[in-house]
Amino acid sequence: MATKKLKHKQELLTTREQAIKEAYRYLNNAKKTISKSPIEYGIYLDAKYVKEAAGIAYLSALKA
Repeated sequence: MATKKLKHKQELLTTREQAIKEAYRYLNNAKKTISKSPIEYGIYLDAKYVKEAAGIAYLSALKA
């Protein structure tokens, strides 16, 4: 049985600047995701987008 190759190889971040740049990219994606949720009285109404944005922001912190 042949071994499967990974479709996506995780890029090694060799410098601190590259890691921070990648973390900011994730954070911007989180901001775009949370902006899709309607807000009423200062509360986000769609839990799906809040959960997704929180997960992406968490990954941003891990990248940094």
